[in-house]
Amino acid sequence: MFKNTFILILPEIILTLMTCIILIFDLFLDKAKKWITYFVTQITLIIVFFCLCLFWNASGDILFDGSIIIDKFSILLKIMIIVVSSIIFIYSKKHMNNIGIYVGEYFVLVLTSILGMMIMVSSANFLTLYLGVELLSLPLYALISITKKYHNVYEASIKYFVMGSIASAVLLFGVSFIYGISGTINFVDISYLISEQGLNNNILMKIGLIFIVSGFAFKFGVVPFHMWVPDVYHGSPISVTLLISTIPKIAVFGIAYRLLSDVFGHLSNVWEPMLIVMSLLSLLFGNIVAIAQKNIKRMFAYSAIAHMGFVFLGLVSGIHDNYISALFYIIVYVLMSLGVFSVIICISKGTIESEFIEDFKGLNEKNPWIAFIMLILLLSMSGIPPTIGFYAKFLILREIVNLGYFIVAVIAVLSSVIGSFYYLRLIKVMYFDKSYDYVHNINYKPILNMTNFGIFILSINGLLILFFGIFPFPLLFLCQMVLF
Repeated sequence: MFKNTFILILPEIILTLMTCIILIFDLFLDKAKKWITYFVTQITLIIVFFCLCLFWNASGDILFDGSIIIDKFSILLKIMIIVVSSIIFIYSKKHMNNIGIYVGEYFVLVLTSILGMMIMVSSANFLTLYLGVELLSLPLYALISITKKYHNVYEASIKYFVMGSIASAVLLFGVSFIYGISGTINFVDISYLISEQGLNNNILMKIGLIFIVSGFAFKFGVVPFHMWVPDVYHGSPISVTLLISTIPKIAVFGIAYRLLSDVFGHLSNVWEPMLIVMSLLSLLFGNIVAIAQKNIKRMFAYSAIAHMGFVFLGLVSGIHDNYISALFYIIVYVLMSLGVFSVIICISKGTIESEFIEDFKGLNEKNPWIAFIMLILLLSMSGIPPTIGFYAKFLILREIVNLGYFIVAVIAVLSSVIGSFYYLRLIKVMYFDKSYDYVHNINYKPILNMTNFGIFILSINGLLILFFGIFPFPLLFLCQMVLF
């Protein structure tokens, strides 16, 4: 039993050991050999990936006295975190080198954050949950300010740190209420006490739940806990923005599912109205404010707020469809966000990021293929068929209507129509506006800020959006398989 317990957490053990080895090993490498650190990091992620695949048929084993749970849901999210992290390194390799963050500290911080995410999605009590949250968050605060080449990185880092600290305090405050009433921090025990011992009517239990929901709402970046999102997305180096906009969302979704489904399912009358209000505010605020943005990173930051509003609607509809549409949407969002920010990296010039909408003028003339990939990604984010973004929104709206929330569905559709404006505006800029080089008759051939292998992966990323839009059922089947 002791041996089997440690085998099931082998991916986390390998990741921890390799992070320590990379930290020490990197001290003895000069700048010309930093590619070795990159290579070892990628090998580490590949090994962890295959270890996770070996545990795919895990049957919900609860380890270490109810601290960790290993099931198909957690394994899927961990695989997503590892694969997306590896792809982020591939996309960012050239850009990291250009801005001087192609260093061991960067890889160690990211690996530490990944470890926190893996602990989060497998947490079975509030202690391991909080440990995972802090391991996820603390490295990100440092990553934002890892370079001195951008003047607003420190402002972004401090804002993220302050707001993150407040969110952690709110989460712990909620946990203190739950522990005070139930006398336990174990998810299974709390769920039993709520469903069988009548704690679902306890006012302090409901207050604790409100604080806990508010805590993870901050991590999602939904209104009214969105204040950090635009400044952090804008102030961070684009490679760090790419990281923040993708894999943390997977981990936070994982714990939101655990709490709302497994622990507080019998208190849906408390958290369901909260999620509906926050989702509608996020959809309207995010899409309306995004229209006024000229900085593309800020535009996609407000877009992320709106998309997280849809995720919250998916969590509400999870009562009806076992959270399939919510999981489907978060997978699709990560694919879309991964591609969009990678295109921004791709067309950036050295240390100068292409962070304004006008930087995309005439992209179709300069590089038709990259423009086509961006076109697919933008259409998907807008929810236009035949992309996967349309099907993801359709699934959630269908379940919301089935639950009887017709007005909520109408508002969500209207907000998506509003949001289409800024996506279509960017498409118009790429395909119909003339670039500065064209207007001034400059024979300029752009040098893509990404390796050839990175462009190949980016192409697959974009084409998958189209493929799953036409054939969504393999992805839908995967979601059903891990949730049933």
